[in-house]
Amino acid sequence: MMDPEPTKSPRSKKTIRDLYPNLTPEQAEEAEENIRRYLSVIIRIYERLHLRQEVHHKQAFDERDPIS
Repeated sequence: MMDPEPTKSPRSKKTIRDLYPNLTPEQAEEAEENIRRYLSVIIRIYERLHLRQEVHHKQAFDERDPIS
């Protein structure tokens, strides 16, 4: 027999409302905006670290390269 409610995969999208069902609409909107801003900061940090790492690797390679 088939389960009437298929189980959600662990990676299925969750909403603020799923995570915090008791928030008012205003609180949910504020929470969504806070999460967007937080993720934006995290992405910028990652990009800066990634760029810094690329520059470091390029400098290390250039120091070893006798041709340049």
